[in-house]
Formats: sequence, structure tokens, C-alpha cells
Amino acid sequence: MVWDDGENTCGNACPVVDQESGVIWLPMTWNKSEDTEDKIIAGESKQPRRPYLSCSSDEGKTWPVSRLIYEQHSDYSCLTVLPDKSIGIYYGRDKYSKLTFARFTLQWLSRGQDSVRADR
Repeated sequence: MVWDDGENTCGNACPVVDQESGVIWLPMTWNKSEDTEDKIIAGESKQPRRPYLSCSSDEGKTWPVSRLIYEQHSDYSCLTVLPDKSIGIYYGRDKYSKLTFARFTLQWLSRGQDSVRADR
């Protein structure tokens, strides 16, 4: 799955589905098309790769909310639904010199809303 941003590289690794709520969590990344993987990893890219977290509550028909996880050089690694229904994400940051585990809630992702339903 990708989104259209002209020549830039946009996409995701793999969605995670919360079996109880049906919410689909989708990590995605964005980077400039001329910034190759080698340049990104070496910290020589024109712009950093940016990881985002999105979710859908309608089986992936819409993705009404998406938030930037980290603004500097970073990369998504893995994602899991935690027992309290928050999301755990493991990613590299600061030109890949630090591995970070972060926890996000639906309230953080939806900016305080109780759901991620798309406007109808």
C-alpha cells in the first residue's frame, strides 16, 4: 500500500489489526525519491525519512488520521498492539544511532477523539 506524492517514496511495511476492536494500525514512511536507501542510512539524504502512524476503523476503506512519529532521520522497524490496546513501535532514530521503543494511544493518534471514524 502506498500513497501518491509524485516522485517521492511513500508506503508501508505491514498493517497490524486489533482483533477485538477491528482497528487497523498502519506504519508508513516517506522520503524524497532521490534519497536512496544508502544515502538515508548514511545520513546523507537531502531530507530525512519520516515515519508516520495511521489507522482505520472501516477495514481500510479510509485512513482518517495519520501522525508523524519523528521528524529527523528515522525508520520504522516493527509494530505491535499492546495488552492495554495502545500501540508499541520500535524504530531507529537520529541517523540510526538510537533504537527507540515508543507507545502510542488511539487518543494521541486521533488528537483526543474517541474514535478514528471518517467523516461521512
